Amino acid sequence: MSTVMELIGLSPMGFNSIPAMDPRKDEVAFRCGEVVMNILKRGIRPSDILTQAAFENAIAGVATTGGSTNAVLHLLAISREMGLPLDIDDFQRVSERTPLLADLKPAGKFVAAGRGRSGRIPVIAKRLLDGKFADGSAMTVTGKPSPKRRTPRKKPPDRR
Repeated sequence: MSTVMELIGLSPMGFNSIPAMDPRKDEVAFRCGEVVMNILKRGIRPSDILTQAAFENAIAGVATTGGSTNAVLHLLAISREMGLPLDIDDFQRVSERTPLLADLKPAGKFVAAGRGRSGRIPVIAKRLLDGKFADGSAMTVTGKPSPKRRTPRKKPPDRR
């Protein structure tokens, strides 16, 4: 669900996969407070963030990580509270077009903690955006769209 919250836009990208006892967690907590104050000042509401595109981004995050079926239940409940149409067929449609990039437990081979050593959720999000499996225009809790796909830097000419 930490992946879901970042990809749906309710949590700042990169915050959720930092382990609880990691010294960086204090900085993340402080920055979360800044994010909350910013969205209050700007009048950003959950309905501004929780759009159909945001839900599809979250579903893609679940699919690409081999995520838990609990995510289906949670996302259906959240969408119902938001008054957005979402059903099991949407999960099937998005899952069919989304590759498995991180074979995580409970059904997969790897634990989520290992994800922290490999770049965390932002790397997963970038791969989804690069492959056009996620919508980079969806607003997030930061008040900005999802991280855009970056154009690779050109290599400097070989000066041998």
